[in-house]
Amino acid sequence: MLDSLLKIDYEIFNLIHNTLSTNWGDSFFPAITDLHKNPWTAGIIVAWILFLLIKTYSTSGLKIFVFLVLCLGAVDLTGSFVKNQVQRKRPFETQIVNTTQKSPAGSKSFYSNHASNMMALAVFLSFFLPIYKIPLYILATTIAYSRVYNGVHYPSDVIAGALVGALIGWIFLYFAKHLYGVLVSDLESRNK
Repeated sequence: MLDSLLKIDYEIFNLIHNTLSTNWGDSFFPAITDLHKNPWTAGIIVAWILFLLIKTYSTSGLKIFVFLVLCLGAVDLTGSFVKNQVQRKRPFETQIVNTTQKSPAGSKSFYSNHASNMMALAVFLSFFLPIYKIPLYILATTIAYSRVYNGVHYPSDVIAGALVGALIGWIFLYFAKHLYGVLVSDLESRNK
């Protein structure tokens, strides 16, 4: 059973990484996968999220932002722990699949912290900023896809990362909503 699942994982990897590879993709996906590593881009994104939350929710927006930061920290800690336990090699470190590494990669492969972080961000922020729900999920999906396209993760790494990120995002969303009872009724009325 495990061998069959791994074979499917490798076949999907090959489809995305090799068969669907294009010149524009070879420029676009490595650039978008690590937007957060450019200090200017990261600063603009953080400032924009903070601005939107404070504009929408006044001082409560700052509390929501703190929960988001804690959420992403929890996602990173969980991902690091799992990677250290599983120790799965990245595709370009093996002979199992034909791989060209198209973007930098850190430690081990399972699971994708990029996919996990982006899905947690999308789940958490889409409640508080529902007008951005579709763009957030498109961005999360694009970055998750880029990890396979760039040859640094298998599809199963990305799927597992996205599922863990969604779960942690929902947990922090739950606490953010329930620790601020007054805020919750205001948020729910705005989201209807």
